[in-house]
Amino acid sequence: MDPAKRKLILSEIERWRRGRLLPEQYCDFLRNLYLEGEDGPAPQGWRRYKDRMSAAWKPSVGWWLLGTLTLILLFSLYFTIFHPLLQTLLSFVLVSLLIGIGLHKRKTSPLAGFAALGGGCLLALLLGLVTIRQYDAATPGTTVALVAVCGVIWIGTGVAARIALLQFCGHLTLILSYVWLIQSWHAEPGFWLLQLYLLPAGALLYVVGNWIYGGIGSAGAMLMIAAGIALLAPEIYLLAARGEGLVPSVPSIIVKLAAAAWFVRRKRAADRGDMDWSHEFD
Repeated sequence: MDPAKRKLILSEIERWRRGRLLPEQYCDFLRNLYLEGEDGPAPQGWRRYKDRMSAAWKPSVGWWLLGTLTLILLFSLYFTIFHPLLQTLLSFVLVSLLIGIGLHKRKTSPLAGFAALGGGCLLALLLGLVTIRQYDAATPGTTVALVAVCGVIWIGTGVAARIALLQFCGHLTLILSYVWLIQSWHAEPGFWLLQLYLLPAGALLYVVGNWIYGGIGSAGAMLMIAAGIALLAPEIYLLAARGEGLVPSVPSIIVKLAAAAWFVRRKRAADRGDMDWSHEFD
């Protein structure tokens, strides 16, 4: 076989291996088949890693990587001297670019896709904190508002990429922001006041999650989990943040968990055959 053609086929096999399009043993078999009589068995350990890197490396990739690193370095060095409006615009462009790359690469190159998604979601929070601290705007209200906006971004990214963990983190930040908002309205919210605010929110999350569960399983499931967190948030707040006694928080948690278990059991029995409860989440 022509050496150039063989090299092209081997690089394609390594691309299949990196993208997990074929199992390892199949890739090894194909590689040994095209190297039969010219090379030993498929390399292992560090040699396999070097072969993958050499097969994937292209001059254009190197220049693209160098340019990206240079741009990030310049961005981090000169970010604080820009006008606040320009900082906000650049942050939005960079976060959107990383999330867009992550969504585009998630299927073909999972590792690079998840890295880009994680970097974009974390940068949204970090760049926001840098901006508000630089201009002495880091009050509790602005910080919580920033966290809530980041929560919305994480939920949207998680739904688009079908990543349940991102959705869960976004819902958790929104619930924490809501609890902070309640505390800003009432200096020391009591047990029944917290129930009045958080129980309707939990019920709304559950209704919406149950409604979309049949279409987007991961999004619906995460909404129902967030509803469970909102259900127990008053007791957790009183125990953790206020340091109040075990009564009435612990008995209330037991009652709520028992009621939730009874409700879920009844609903599963009623919906058996109408709803698929075995969604596979990414």
